[in-house]
Amino acid sequence: LNIETPTGTIALKKTSEDGVVGGIQFNIKGDNFNKTVTTDKDGNITVEGLFPATYTITEQSIDRYEPQKSQTVTLIGGKTTTVNFNNTLKRGSLEVIKNSEDNLVEGVKFHLFGTSLSGLPVDEFAVTDENGVATFKDVLIGTGYTLEEMDTVIRYVIPDSQSAAVEWNSVTNKSFSNILKKFNVTVTKSDCEGGT
Repeated sequence: LNIETPTGTIALKKTSEDGVVGGIQFNIKGDNFNKTVTTDKDGNITVEGLFPATYTITEQSIDRYEPQKSQTVTLIGGKTTTVNFNNTLKRGSLEVIKNSEDNLVEGVKFHLFGTSLSGLPVDEFAVTDENGVATFKDVLIGTGYTLEEMDTVIRYVIPDSQSAAVEWNSVTNKSFSNILKKFNVTVTKSDCEGGT
């Protein structure tokens, strides 16, 4: 007596904050089954002919996204089980600590710009509080950002721009100092002729 067990299907749908959904690899593992599959251009994967069992689906980690938890599904014969994965881009924060020779540190504007690890542009501004701290929050991670002070008051020497990195789930610190402009005055004495 042969009893045919109806097989089932796993349908995976991939979404992502940055819209990149094609070419993402997943591993599907179950009893006597272990296969790596890749999403199509629309973020879909369909795996048919699977025997009813419990399967664990794991996304290959990609450095720009927050890690995804594996998902476990129970497949029923003759049915399609749908699984959704959504990627969120990694973010971090940057704090700028402002110092100046005359201790006037509130209301100073900073500009952070460049291309994030995900390839998306970053172009953000922050202003120092009464303690001289300007905070850029929830910035896409990246290593090649430029940080500059904007509209430096005329009494200060304009500080150089700095390169900055933003790391996942952490706060990067940078500091800027304003140095007051100094003037040298030279007084020369001229000899008076004629003896007055």
